Amino acid sequence: ARSSKDVQTALCIVPPKSVIEPIQAIRRERDHKAFKRWPPHINLAFPFVAEEHFDAAKRAMWNVAGYVPPFTVTLRRFEYFDHGRTCTVYMKPDVAVLPKTQKSKNNKDKDEKKNDGQDVLHYCHELILKAFPEHDDLVERSDDDEFTPHLTLGKWPNAQDARRACKELES
Repeated sequence: ARSSKDVQTALCIVPPKSVIEPIQAIRRERDHKAFKRWPPHINLAFPFVAEEHFDAAKRAMWNVAGYVPPFTVTLRRFEYFDHGRTCTVYMKPDVAVLPKTQKSKNNKDKDEKKNDGQDVLHYCHELILKAFPEHDDLVERSDDDEFTPHLTLGKWPNAQDARRACKELES
């Protein structure tokens, strides 16, 4: 039942309200379509499960969450994806790199999840794909078959303008 995907849902990280307005000011001008539909976010799985499967998904996510320590995401670097016709400028998250092995906090479960010293967002994504293997769309749609955590700010007409925007936004 979990396998049905729904483009109306996403499993994502949403920044706190205290930092959303400066992000929204850019998205309002550059990300018209998504600005109205979604708050600023970093997708971990999209599309996600249909709403009628949220209870089962929530149970599966509680199992995943036991392997992930609390973490902070910092958004201060700007990069872009070059799609050829347009470019998407985004904020690249800075997160902690986990120690080589993260043990479950669940005492009755002695299982260990190996994370190879990856950053916490890649580790979360990997755990989510283990719980929801059919939700690998973010990897399948990427140019390099890699998960690239990011918070989209909007579209720019070309790479030169996108590079300029990144430099201006960082200053």
